[in-house]
Amino acid sequence: GIFFFKQKTAYEIYQCDWSSDVCSSDLSAGGDSSGYEINWNNSLNTGSAYSQIADSSTWIYAVLTDRCSVAGAEDSVFAHVLPPLAVHIAPDSLPPLCYGNGQAFKAIPTGGNRHYHFTWNDSIEGNDSINLAYTASKWTKVRLADNCTHPPASDSVFVNVLPPLQVEILFD
Repeated sequence: GIFFFKQKTAYEIYQCDWSSDVCSSDLSAGGDSSGYEINWNNSLNTGSAYSQIADSSTWIYAVLTDRCSVAGAEDSVFAHVLPPLAVHIAPDSLPPLCYGNGQAFKAIPTGGNRHYHFTWNDSIEGNDSINLAYTASKWTKVRLADNCTHPPASDSVFVNVLPPLQVEILFD
C-alpha cells in the first residue's frame, strides 16, 4: 500500500487505493515528504519510504512532523496479510499404473486470496481436479496462482507406469 500526503489547512496522512488484504508479506509505504520528517512505526526509520516483512497482519503507523509544529500529524492503516499460498496433490503416492491407464488427482489449495487458478503439467489449465492417462513414467505437477501471491505455489508427484504387455510367439 502507498501513503500519500495531501495539503489542507493542516497536513494529513491518508490512504490511497489500499485494500484490506496484502498479498505478500513485503509491506511498503511512502510518499512525497520534502521538508517533512516521517517516523514509521515508532522507530528510528524516518525516511520517506517504509518497508517491513510481516509474518502476520499488522498496523503501520506514520507520524509526520515539520520541525516547527508542536504536534505532528498521525495516521495508521491495518494491513491484513494473507496466509502463504500452498498446494498439495492427492494422492501424493500411488502404486505403479498399468500402461495406458488413467489416474485422478486433486489439488488441495490453502492460503492466498482464494481466487485460485490451476495449471497442470505446465500447460493444462483447469480446476482443482484432473484425470490423466499415462504411457510412460513421469512427474505430474500442479501450479497454483491467485493473481496476488508471488511466487505461485506448486507440488508434484511421480507416476510410475509399467511397460506395456508384449507377447511374441516363437516357432522352433
